[in-house]
Amino acid sequence: MRLFLVLPLLFMTTSVFAEQIQFELGVSSYSHDYEEPGLMKESGTLTGIDASIIYRDGIFAQLSVENGKGNVTYDGTGTTTDVPDNLYEYRALIGKDLLAGQWRVTPYLGYGRRYLNDNSQSMISDESGIGYERQSEYSYVPIGISMRYQVAGWALTPTVEYDYFLEGTQTSYLGYLDPILTGTYQDVTNKQNEGMGYRLSVKLTKYLPNNMAFGVEMFYRYWDIGDSVVFIDSDLNGWMEPANTTEQLGIRASMQF
Repeated sequence: MRLFLVLPLLFMTTSVFAEQIQFELGVSSYSHDYEEPGLMKESGTLTGIDASIIYRDGIFAQLSVENGKGNVTYDGTGTTTDVPDNLYEYRALIGKDLLAGQWRVTPYLGYGRRYLNDNSQSMISDESGIGYERQSEYSYVPIGISMRYQVAGWALTPTVEYDYFLEGTQTSYLGYLDPILTGTYQDVTNKQNEGMGYRLSVKLTKYLPNNMAFGVEMFYRYWDIGDSVVFIDSDLNGWMEPANTTEQLGIRASMQF
């Protein structure tokens, strides 16, 4: 008899829990501008896709992954076009939903990992500069607040976020240049300990039947990273990754279900 009582209760609990979970898929297009002031810059457009799983029941939790790809133009030692960039970002957020009338205010924090591969290996600029592959990795703590205002099946949600920089690693794959250029070249790994970032966005959402929603979002993302720790190679040469900034401005469309 107890089994017949437990099974319906378990089914009801699972159903309610499932209603508190939603999935979101998005596509985006955004400008990508990277600069080492006075030294070089790269600019281009990336196209992104992303996926999230979201839990809400007073508590807010979200896991998300994003991938952006595109070609950028390098300006430094000459100009190189069509340099492929590949960006991945993984984020886990947790917060608290605070309700007041038509407002839902959600302060949150979490953990993020950002990977960017910039690969100009074997590419030559118009001033005979030889490119190489670079891998950038950031770890950070997102601290933000989103404020949704909902009326008549529509919602407007501005979000402000500060990204507390934990650490970064910049790997420059220079070793392949060793047999090409005069001198000795090795792969270089620089640690980055200083930096900060922030994000701004505004999202317009239209709620649809069957617990679905369509959204359009404008966003801006910024990173400011300080000079790296000097890397000393086996020949006692010192290598430093210069201070740099990254700006991204774009638009995103999403479907939640």
